[in-house]
Amino acid sequence: MSFHKPEGDKKLLLLREAKENGASHIAVVGMTDGRLSEYMLFPEGSASLVGNIYHARISKYVPSLDACFVSLTEELTAFLPAEEIHFPFLTNRSLAEKTDASPVRLKEGDTLFVQVVNDAVKTKDAVCTTDISLAGEYVVLRLAGIRADDAANLPRAGFSGKYSPAFRERVRKWYRAHGALFCVSGAYLSPLFRTRLETDAETDGFARMEAEVSALNARFEEILRARFLTARREVYRERAPYLAYLEKRAAQYDELVTEDAALYEEAWNFFSQRVQALSLRLYTDKDYPLTVLYGLKSKREALLQKKVWLPCGGNLIIEQGEAFTMIDVNTASFSSKRKTPEETIRKINEEALAEAFAQIRLRNLSGMILIDFINMDGEGEERLLALAREAAASDPVQTSVIDITGLGIMELTRKKLYPSLRELIARDA
Repeated sequence: MSFHKPEGDKKLLLLREAKENGASHIAVVGMTDGRLSEYMLFPEGSASLVGNIYHARISKYVPSLDACFVSLTEELTAFLPAEEIHFPFLTNRSLAEKTDASPVRLKEGDTLFVQVVNDAVKTKDAVCTTDISLAGEYVVLRLAGIRADDAANLPRAGFSGKYSPAFRERVRKWYRAHGALFCVSGAYLSPLFRTRLETDAETDGFARMEAEVSALNARFEEILRARFLTARREVYRERAPYLAYLEKRAAQYDELVTEDAALYEEAWNFFSQRVQALSLRLYTDKDYPLTVLYGLKSKREALLQKKVWLPCGGNLIIEQGEAFTMIDVNTASFSSKRKTPEETIRKINEEALAEAFAQIRLRNLSGMILIDFINMDGEGEERLLALAREAAASDPVQTSVIDITGLGIMELTRKKLYPSLRELIARDA
């Protein structure tokens, strides 16, 4: 029997957490060098709709919102805003037909394919888009429009911004040579070639991508066959949300560890069909469960507290509100041997910035976030902004740093992909 917690590594823990009220979560916990780096919860028994594709019907157009409400199924409805309408694939008429009902050229009764991008939250319906896409490891394929004939008039391709110019041209030539793979019955598929392709290009990356495109092509064929069936039906269901999340994060870690045999089998079946980005291990030490080995109970409780202590003795006070989240930086019990007050303030603010961005990720905060730093001079603020933008760039969720106001408050926004940790736990209370 061993009690060993390896340091200097990056691992994901996959856990099933049961609650007293009968609810349960699947937790994905990131540990980097023995420290908590991410903590995501996915409720069991309440599957997310995000990624699901429907043959839907426009039930109502609202001119004041320039948006539509759509019936996904007999029971489910969703909101379709104008900015999410991109060359819709209509199944009841040609898009070229004129209609004055809507500037987005949709009208009540239209049937079309939509994909859910955000789950329903409180009283708000789920949000959907007409931009239909399926993602693989090497390429994302999106429905680009109706194909009138078999002419090799391929849609425009997208390329990872990290590609070198030479590799971009190599991929472009491959695309032109394999154009038939991007045509399905009745439609074109527009590819976005992902960063992973260049990483694996010198091994078997292109061969794997070709197989992946063929598999995604087959899924689109199945989806498009539903255009001949009545509307208001689900035509594609996305994989379990925690698996989709693991796929996105796998490349950042060395190993996935779980003590739950069912979760291990499900993860193994999922990753065995993909390039193994991390190894999988079933943890079997019953004397020291993973939650005890890594002290996860106390770490999670700390993520629900408003006050977070900094190594220097200062602290953060995190207030989550309906409209925005406020993070206040305080000197608290800070003591320093630094020569000037400016150096002291810089030290506190820089530690506070690093911890604030760590807490934003761990608590999965989103929307508008305001960080009230201790006032400092212009040069210090510029440095703080540069550090903040660097931290935002490393966040897997889209985060934008706006500016620092005259009162020393940093403004940033973070895209909402999942409910915050506090929201999820409050639902089970």
